[in-house]
Amino acid sequence: MIISIQVKFFLLFIVGIFSCNDVQSQTGDTTGTINFPLPYEDFSLYDFAEIRFETDKTETPPADLVKRHFQPIKEIFQKDSLYFADSIETVWFKFSIQNNYPSDTTVALIFPFPGSVNKAVLYKKEGEKIILIGKTGWGIAVLARAVPDEWSRIDMVLKAHSTTTYFLQNPRVKFRFMLNKTPVLESFVYAEMNAYRWEKEINRPGFLWYHFFTGIFFMFFVFGFIKYMMLGKDRAYLYYALLGLSNTILTITQAENPPLEFPWFENLRGIELFDLVNAVAILMQGLFILEILQLKIKYLRITRAAKWFLLSQLFVAFICTVEWIVSKRYHDIFYLIINPFVQFLLVLFMFSWVWYLATIRKGFYKFIFFGALTIFTAITLMFVVRFFNLYYLFPAWLARDPRGSVNHFMQIALVVDMCFYFTGLAYRDRQVEKDKIIFQEQLIKQLEANKMLQATFTSELEQQVNEKTNELIQQRQALETEKEAKLLADFNRKFSESELKALRSQMNPHFIFNILNTIESYALENNKEAASEMIQKFSRLTRLVLENSMNQLVPFENDWKSLQLYIELEQMRYADKFTVLYNVQGQILKNGYCIPPMIIQPFVENAIIHGLRNKSNGEGILHISASLQDEFLVVEIEDNGIGRAKVAELKTNNPIQKNSLGIRVTQDRISMFNNLNQDRKARVEIQDLREGTRVVISLPAINYSQQD
Repeated sequence: MIISIQVKFFLLFIVGIFSCNDVQSQTGDTTGTINFPLPYEDFSLYDFAEIRFETDKTETPPADLVKRHFQPIKEIFQKDSLYFADSIETVWFKFSIQNNYPSDTTVALIFPFPGSVNKAVLYKKEGEKIILIGKTGWGIAVLARAVPDEWSRIDMVLKAHSTTTYFLQNPRVKFRFMLNKTPVLESFVYAEMNAYRWEKEINRPGFLWYHFFTGIFFMFFVFGFIKYMMLGKDRAYLYYALLGLSNTILTITQAENPPLEFPWFENLRGIELFDLVNAVAILMQGLFILEILQLKIKYLRITRAAKWFLLSQLFVAFICTVEWIVSKRYHDIFYLIINPFVQFLLVLFMFSWVWYLATIRKGFYKFIFFGALTIFTAITLMFVVRFFNLYYLFPAWLARDPRGSVNHFMQIALVVDMCFYFTGLAYRDRQVEKDKIIFQEQLIKQLEANKMLQATFTSELEQQVNEKTNELIQQRQALETEKEAKLLADFNRKFSESELKALRSQMNPHFIFNILNTIESYALENNKEAASEMIQKFSRLTRLVLENSMNQLVPFENDWKSLQLYIELEQMRYADKFTVLYNVQGQILKNGYCIPPMIIQPFVENAIIHGLRNKSNGEGILHISASLQDEFLVVEIEDNGIGRAKVAELKTNNPIQKNSLGIRVTQDRISMFNNLNQDRKARVEIQDLREGTRVVISLPAINYSQQD
């Protein structure tokens, strides 16, 4: 009895063992069917899936795919060691799943690790046809994936108590298959937990990182563009702004998130535009360096060669991008030959760039050098990390993100680089302002030197006038004894002209004496600004007087300007004691009439000094008008001063008062002028008013064409 019980327990034990084996066999039988629920998570398809290789480059599933022959994976590859020949363009996996649950459920098809598959498309069999379930992979746009935020997962809905056959397509992308391990199955809950952990630990920090640098680069762009618009379209600021803008777009493309994702055109995505935008950023960086260093001045050919190289690398990136968009792959020539060669030349270009900046490391150039050195150091660091596989030294979200990988180093380096460039531009602008100040100081000194030279030139001209006058007098004395009566008239004419010049020159010391007294008074009063202004106006007046004194007749406009300058000097001299009113017919100025130089000034001077200066009640008013009347140019000078009678009384009571030398000289000049012009005589009429005096000067109206 005891033996029979023991035998029964032994038999039950044996049956239990076989029963357990049956449970395991439920997960996979000889036909490769996988029973659900899964015995454990991360259930590999290695023992249950079949595989088929296609050499046709088209990604469209064959019409007879269901009938084609597949081989078990375990008969071809070792576990977790998939390798495909270069001639294979597409790999197909076939597997079946049986749902033993009484209700529909969901299972997730997971690839070994994020970024392990470029592109994967899942179909299921319905009759003799296959129906698209979903697609994933980092080569698929976000919004076109089966699970948008997951590039290594496709969810499959299993009908209750049903068996479904699936076909998984893995086409070649960019010359290689990223899938080197067999995909696994996970329950939906477990897959969601892993996705949440990945989002929290990897995606979210990565996105924050990208968006942080996007904001920084955009600020650089705004700053550069504002400075470009404010500082006269400086190209250095334009390239700086475009560099900030291209880096902004670069970080956006690396984020691999809408709006740079197009589900209706999977090949045009932000991450696929990375190489093209990066080439634009390199172009802007190079143009900025060439512009701020002004290499075209010293090395025109080298500058042209550098620009051609920068444009050529942009062209190569553009062709590669177009090739990818059109054919979903890169051509062998671009991917294996041209692109590596361009990258090698780019490294040499950057090295030579840093080396040249190191030779001129002074002023604002040192900041440009540090910026370039930062970029070159970052590229070297990226190379070391990739070559020695040092990703484990960094956080997972920084170094394990398949979208950006070690490009994070470049983002940090670009921020430091643009900060150095910003400092260099600010240093350069400050230096330019200093140079402007120094130039202005030198210009002021040069103007002062010019004034001194002008004074010296004026004195030399006066000396030449005197010498010429003496020479003419000597010639007249010699001709008096040699010439006969016929030449006597010509001699008298020349003599009269020389007398006119001599009389005109007599006015200069008289006027200079009065003005110098005023300047002396300003100097004694320490009124530097007034003295400076009077000296400037006096120098202009002296120049006009000297120019006009060389001619018998001068344009009325020139003499009128000198008269206005003289009156302004007298107003400064007498502290604006009187007001001047001008009234000149426009016809006089337009038709170019001429008058003897300085013919009006003595009468104006007499009105100011004797009439208005001594006026004690009310504001003095000086009214000067010029008009054409019966072929005469009539100038009227009217003042509301004390009048001639009061002036004569003051001269009687004050012996110091002197007679007007300028009036006598002018009257002599008018007499000589009448000797030279017998047909029309000039005349001067002085009228006593109830308050003040009016002087009417009538001169023959002579224009330029009548001077000879």
